[in-house]
Amino acid sequence: MKISVGLAFLGAIIALAVAFAVPFAPWIKPEIIENAKVITFHDGRCAVETESNNVIHIENCDDKNVGEQVTVKYRATTSIGELMP
Repeated sequence: MKISVGLAFLGAIIALAVAFAVPFAPWIKPEIIENAKVITFHDGRCAVETESNNVIHIENCDDKNVGEQVTVKYRATTSIGELMP
């Protein structure tokens, strides 16, 4: 009897954690594709400022220069994105 109550309590805690975590998961948020301008570049990484004034951090932008216009894809309310071809 004690084991089933303990398992039910554990299941309730896990369900509660999932219910709070899923809405904030990055794969649930919509993708945004936007034009942006490179504002910093360091060690193959750069930061860009989008048309909506968000600063997005990009990996692997070795061939981009500060001031260059690029197209980026990122998820809403995140600050990590990727360059679009």
